[in-house]
Amino acid sequence: MNLFPYKPRKNQKVIIQTIKNSLESKKDIVFESGTGSGKTICALASTLEFALQNNKKIIYTTRTNAQQRQVILELRQIRNKNKDNNEKIFGIGIQGRANMCILAKNDLELSKGTSEELSKFCSNEKKKAKSSNKDKEKGCIYYRNFIDKEKVEFVKDWVKKELPTAEEFIEFCEKRQICPYEINRALMRESSLVVVPYIYVFDQMIRNMLFDSLAVPEEDMILIIDEAHNLPDYLRELHSIELSMYMLNSCSFEAEKYGNPSMVDGRFSVSDFCKILSEILRDIRDTYVYYHDLKLLVKPFMT
Repeated sequence: MNLFPYKPRKNQKVIIQTIKNSLESKKDIVFESGTGSGKTICALASTLEFALQNNKKIIYTTRTNAQQRQVILELRQIRNKNKDNNEKIFGIGIQGRANMCILAKNDLELSKGTSEELSKFCSNEKKKAKSSNKDKEKGCIYYRNFIDKEKVEFVKDWVKKELPTAEEFIEFCEKRQICPYEINRALMRESSLVVVPYIYVFDQMIRNMLFDSLAVPEEDMILIIDEAHNLPDYLRELHSIELSMYMLNSCSFEAEKYGNPSMVDGRFSVSDFCKILSEILRDIRDTYVYYHDLKLLVKPFMT
């Protein structure tokens, strides 16, 4: 209870002790508690105390940016109460490149791009900035300033002092024209806590990048999943693939326009394959969607 910043209620003492026991015995824990019962601060304070004592790092996953903000605000309260541990109690809120890229934020066309498109654009801008020895105006201005070590250290010192939310951090970086995304990545190794969206853990490629940035083995990480009852729907959506009639028709049209290459050792063309998939989709639609709608219409009528 050393880090808990408020006067604990009875149920909170039980939650904190239960979490502490599970951490010490290296067991997973799932707990449910009502709104306003202090789930966030109980999970954060108990886990952070264990992490600091055992040289671990915490990955705290949230579903929304608002929940991420709440974790950072509670971390501030913990540090305000425990001023002797100010340097050790440090965490950052991380959001995706689409949210943290200031160029995308101020460019309507760029902001509409996919995460892959934005990543490629960013990589190209970084290359131009790094190679612009003669022309200082090339590449992203925010990344050019990130290359300046003095500017980076100034921002990092401010972050360590203020413990800003992601939104406050982005605003601060925008005023100083420096890349918040890259500075956040640089701060990960110094953080005892990183607060991330679900996708940073449940997408394999992004998870590997996160683990590399944290620079600690998996056994030294503690994972907290906030609002875990949302996970089934989230994971189902994350690992689902959409295939629409519009996509298939567009693909077939483009294939026929540009030569209609063959597939499977010449057994059929791309457009033929699209037509086969379209027929399968129509059968699925007629069997399951229309039939389901018909049942909904007939059942009330019959009853």
